Formats: sequence, C-alpha cells, structure tokens
Amino acid sequence: MVFAVPDCYTGAMITLTLHRKILLAFLVLALVPLVLLIISASRSLDSVETLVREEATQALDHQAAQALSLRAQHVALQVADFLSRVEADVDTLALLPVDDKSYQAFYRHHQRRLWQEVTADGQRIYTPVPLYRELVFIGVDGGERLHVLQGQPAPLRDHRLQDGSGESLHAFYRRARQLQGDAVYVSPLIGRHVTREQQLAGHTYQGLIRFYRKVYSLQGDLLGVVMLALDHRHLMEFTRHISSGPQPFVFDARYDEGNYAFMFDRQGWMIAHPKLWDIRGLNASGQWVEAFQGEAVHKDNGRRAYNLFEAGAIHPNYPLVAQQVLSGQSGIADVTNVGGAEKMMAFAPIFYQPRGETGQPVWGGVTIGAEVANFHRAALATSADIRIRFNRFWRQGWALIAATVLVLFVAAHLLSRGISGPLNRLIFSARGVAQGRFAAPLEVHGSDEVATLTEAFNQMVEELHMRRERLARSLQALRRSRSEIRLERNFTHTVMENIDTGIMTVDDLGRVTSMNQAVQKVLGLEGRTLNRSLAQVFDGYPEIAETLCPSVLAADAQQGWSRYYECQRQGRTLTFRLALFPLAPSADNGLILTVEDLTERAQMRTRLARMDRLASLGRLAAGLAHEIRNPLTGISLLLDDLHDRLLHTPKDQELIRRALEEMERLEGLVGDLLKFSRVSASECHPGDVRAVVERTLGLFEQSCERSGISLVRDYAETLPQIALDEQRMQQALLNLLRNAQEAMAEGGTLTVSLLANPEQVCVRVCDTGVGMDDEQRRLIFEPFYTCKKEGNGLGLAIVHNIVAEHDGRIEVTSAPGQGSCFELCFPHLPPHFDAAKDE
Repeated sequence: MVFAVPDCYTGAMITLTLHRKILLAFLVLALVPLVLLIISASRSLDSVETLVREEATQALDHQAAQALSLRAQHVALQVADFLSRVEADVDTLALLPVDDKSYQAFYRHHQRRLWQEVTADGQRIYTPVPLYRELVFIGVDGGERLHVLQGQPAPLRDHRLQDGSGESLHAFYRRARQLQGDAVYVSPLIGRHVTREQQLAGHTYQGLIRFYRKVYSLQGDLLGVVMLALDHRHLMEFTRHISSGPQPFVFDARYDEGNYAFMFDRQGWMIAHPKLWDIRGLNASGQWVEAFQGEAVHKDNGRRAYNLFEAGAIHPNYPLVAQQVLSGQSGIADVTNVGGAEKMMAFAPIFYQPRGETGQPVWGGVTIGAEVANFHRAALATSADIRIRFNRFWRQGWALIAATVLVLFVAAHLLSRGISGPLNRLIFSARGVAQGRFAAPLEVHGSDEVATLTEAFNQMVEELHMRRERLARSLQALRRSRSEIRLERNFTHTVMENIDTGIMTVDDLGRVTSMNQAVQKVLGLEGRTLNRSLAQVFDGYPEIAETLCPSVLAADAQQGWSRYYECQRQGRTLTFRLALFPLAPSADNGLILTVEDLTERAQMRTRLARMDRLASLGRLAAGLAHEIRNPLTGISLLLDDLHDRLLHTPKDQELIRRALEEMERLEGLVGDLLKFSRVSASECHPGDVRAVVERTLGLFEQSCERSGISLVRDYAETLPQIALDEQRMQQALLNLLRNAQEAMAEGGTLTVSLLANPEQVCVRVCDTGVGMDDEQRRLIFEPFYTCKKEGNGLGLAIVHNIVAEHDGRIEVTSAPGQGSCFELCFPHLPPHFDAAKDE
C-alpha cells in the first residue's frame, strides 16, 4: 500500500542530494562574516564611548566627592566648636549669682544671627536670635530656685515629679544628679513633632537641647544644678542653607532635588533636616514618635521620625553611614532618598563629647548630599556626540545587513523547496503515528539522505506499533491491580477509623507514625500527634508513659505483651488495656500498639458486684429486722408497763424513758433496714424529671438559705421523659441534697444540673464542701459506712438501690477540699413503655 501525500507536497524532483544542498547553503552563508565585522566594529565603538563616559564621570565624581567631604568635615567642626562654646556657657552660668538680673543679662548677651522670614511676602532678614530659650537653677531638693524663660521670669517647677511623658524633667534631673565634679550632661533633642501637613501649613519645629551641670560652693558643698536650654534653630542654621547645586547658599534647601544637608545624633535620629517631619519629637500624648520601618516611610504621611539605623529599607547604605560616623570616620556613600533621588552623600562625625563622659567622642554626624546627575553633564555631552556618530555608522551597517539578509532569504527559499517535500511527508506520517494511526510504510524514492531517513522512519513506526500492543496489555493489567489496591485500602481505612479500639503504629525509634480516630477519642487528644514518641503521646497519663520508653519497647518487641492500667483523673478511676506486638515477623519494621478504654466495662463489673452484695445484705437486713422487731415490741410494752408502775420513783422512770428512747432509735434503724431491703419496689411511670427536681428543691430551698448555701440551677432547655417513681426519686434526691448540705457546714454553693444526651438523662448534684479521698469514695455506697458522727450509713446505699430500680447508674467524683459531685443517669423512655408494662 502507498501512503497518501497531499498534492502540495508533489512536484518535480530536484536532482541535488542533501549533501550538495547543504554545501550550497554554506556558500550563501559566506556573507555572514560581513555581518560579524559590522557588529564587531559597532561594539568596539560602543566600548570606546562607554570608556570615555565612565572615565570622565569617575573624574568628576572624585572631584565632587572630595569637595563634599571637605565641606561636611568643615560643618562638623563648626558644630563641634559651637557645642563646646555652649558647654563653656554652662560653666559661666554656674558661676553667676542666682538672681533674675544676672540670668536675664546672661540671656541677652548670648545671641547668634539667623536668617528668618519676617514679612508676609517672604522677605528674609539676618537678625540676632538668643541662643538659649530658658535658664534654670535647681536646688538640691529638686525644686527650681530660678527659672528664666525667653528672657522673663517664669513659674517655678519641681523636677522630682514624674508625668510619664518623653520630655519629663524628672528623668533629665535624675541623670544630672549622677554627674561627678564639673561634668556636663547633654540631653537629646526635645520638641513637639511636626507632621507633613503641619509643615506645609507653615508650622516650624520648636526644639531645644538641655545642658546640665552641678554647682558647688567654695567649700565643695553641692548647691544645686544649673540648666540652659539651647534653641534648636541654631543647630538647624548649620545645615539649613547648604546646597550642592548651582547655588552654594540657599535660604531653604529643597528636599526633592537631593542637594541638601542634614544632621543626626549618635542614636541615628534627625536633629536638622529640610523635612521637619523627619526630626524626632513628641506626639500629642507626650510620647516619642516611632521611627520609619520598612515600606512605612512611603505610607506614613509624615507621622513618624527618621532614624538612619532603621532606614535600611530605603537604602542599605544609611545604617552603614551611621555606623561609620559613630566610629569616627568620614567618607562618601551612594544613597537614594525617600523621594527616589539618587545622590552622593558626604558624611563626617561631630567630634564633641560632654565633659565627664567616656567612650567614643562622637556626638553625631553631618551629611551633605548632591545629585549625581549634576556632575555628569560634560561627560554626558561627549557621550551624546559619540552616540550620534555611532548611530550613523550603525544605520549604514544595518542597511548592508538587510540587503544581505534579503539575498540569504531568497537562497534559503530555493533550498527549502528541495528539502521540504520529503520532510513534509515524514511530518505528516509522524503526526498520524502520534494520533494512533499506523498506516502503510512510506515509499522510498532515491538514495540520498532523505531516503535513508524514510527507511529508518518506517522501521521506527513498525517497532512503535509492536510496543503499543504490549503497553496496552500492561496497562490493562495495571488498572486491574490498581482497582484491587484501592478496594483493599478503602476497606482497611474504613475498619481502622470506625473500630472502637485505638490502634497506632510505632517505628523502630519509638515514634508514632500513624493512629486512628479511636486513639484520639480514648486518650482525649486534640489531633493526630504523629512523629512523636509514645511518652509524648501518653503525656497526660504518666502511669502509662513511664512503661513505654524505647528501651522497654525494644526488649518486648519480639514477643509482645498485653497490660492493664488504672489511672486516677479528676476523681475518677480510668481503666485501659494496652497490647503491643510487632508489625511484621521482624520487629525492625515497627510495632503496633492497641489502646482500649475499659472504664465503662470495669465500672459495670463493679456496679454488678455492688448490686449483688447489696442484694445479699438486703436479704440479711430484712431477716434481721423481722427477728429484732418482734422481741423489740415486747420489750417496749413491758417497759411502758414498768414505767406506769413506778410512779413514786422518778429516777427509775427517767431511766425507763431513756431506755424507751433508745428503743425508738433502734426501731428507726430497723425501719431503715426494711427500706434498704426492699428490692424492685418502685412503680415507674413516664414522667418529667425536671418537675421532680423542682419539687424537691422547693422543699429544700429554705433550709439552704438558713445554712448560708447558694442554690444554683442549671437545666438543659429540652429533656425527654423517663420512666420514674416520683416518690422514690424524690427520696433519693433528698438524701443527696441533705448530704451536700451537711458537707458545707460553713456555707457554699450547691449546683443542681439536668443534662441530656442521645441515650440518657442525667441529674448532677455538686457541692463545694469538704470532699472525699479515694478510699472514702470507694466505700460510700456500702451499707453502714458513714463519715458523719451521726447516722447509720444507709442513706447512699438506699440511693444506690433507688437508682438501680430505675435501670440507671450513679457515679461520684470528689477530692479533699474540692467538694463532691454525684451524677444520676437514667435511660430514655423506651418505645411503647406503657404497653410493655401492661403485658
């Protein structure tokens, strides 16, 4: 059979072989060296242009960097000298008499000229401004003796008071009191923070820096502390007018251009900056504003201050500059400000250290920034001229390349016509094979390389067809195996997750690798705690955990074991059965540990044993009661007759009356024995346990009030009916309530709860009395056992019998000093209860 080929692939066959066609293509591609030559020349010219621009830029950058660095160092020296003069002024102030006249004269004689805007049209004048905003003398008791504010006497303050704000005078005064000799303490910059909106509205930063020094008498006695507050504007003046642009002096530097200077302290906080909102200050609550962190600088709208150590998100060089300044180094760094302006920043440390301090003598730093683009204009002009000439050459070269490409395209088109026909046949057949259509082999024409390729393609198609048949058979078998594995896995998962026995697997290191939901339910785990040791899984049960250490598991891995554990939790005895056996014949593959909660089963056995014991005691009590009552009646009659005969002997009559009282008490005990011996005496009818509880509490409520006991009711909204004998149920509840009242002799809280679940209704009576230990709790339902000074020990035994008559169960949880809780649980009313009872 001949393979069908579209008409577009047929035509006159070219006699050239594939080898000759490739040779012809290479001849055409001989034009490629011309292209490479043009590209190489263009790259060389581009390299020359780049080299010239870079060298010119580097030279200008170096020159600008040196100038900026020297300028920054000069400003830093000016600031250091200024701070030293302020320190000398503190010494001068300490020598002055403490009176208004001397301090006011000092205030007037210490001024410095500043540029200020004084008119509405923005006219600026260079006018003297006092250096210090306030002068203070503080006595040794912390109270001010003299306070001059802006040249005028001001109210005196107490520096011992703490107001919790960032500008608290107490904190600075306490630091000043720690000074030694003539040491000077310099506070950080203090002022109200100015937000971006406030600065744009015309507000200015009103800050000050306080200088403190102790004052001594000629005899060396401490007289007090002097403080002068430096007006922050004088520090702003050092950097406010600096510009690295075309004009070296400006009234206010523009932040958006990057040609400005700023000053910061040793903690990295801004002291002087064109953006006043970057300067640290106090908010409206008197607390220090926080620093920008991360991207918050672009979103804060000027409500936080700027700290160089926290500005790494803006540019990583800012924290490095602060570190170098603190170490006493000057230099240049490339940075980008918040507005995105790239600039060169010169920095220099302010070498000033207050007298008496130790450590690195650096008070802060000064930086001067300049936009890098301003220093590249000459280099950029030269680079632009070279770029124009390069573009002209490049356009000519590309025109030649375009002509060459056109010729190459025509030649390649001619060659492709001779090669595309056979190759298209192979492509068409290959697509058919990819889609699963195995047609007849292709015809082979000629003896060139394409013919050889066609023969190899036919052999490949035949081999693919055979392998496809084998793969189809293997895939069918794999699907059957996968279905069987899925069914087995689903069966195993269903059994594991629905069985009541907890099952977990443990690896050879003692770590839990899997567990079912029953383990979580039995142990009360919040989730599947995998990849943990058994000791961690059984952390809430130390009695079990200590027997599951890896060494014990390794010793018992081969033969396995089954053990029972009793654990005391919240006044209850919990019974567990654990079984361990290897996961595979070899224990190296891991272990399986099963966990069963046998608490209900153990409690059921205990209740059955107690019921059998109580039944036997009941029968014995009934017999004893009848045997005792008959002679007791005769003795009582004889004593009554003897009492009547001894009318003339009062003492004998008193003895007989006491004997009759004891006879009556014994008669009451016999009656209780008869009540205890009654079995299945209840007549149960459908009823509402809520009504019985309310009626019982109504009889008991006044007694609780007299005893100082608070009665709390906690009922479920809906309670199903149960089969009950209301009289017997009320008797049981009265016994429990009376015991609870006696357990709370000094008052407490008595809580009665009614609960319901899908299987039963529960009555819970809880008190906050003395409680019971485990031994007492184990024996309270035994007849004649009592913890009270009075009583016969039959009350709770009778309650137990009444609950058993109602097919219920009673449980108690208690601990010494924590009260007791009795829970009576009764099954729901079975269907057709009345009909079954009649039958």
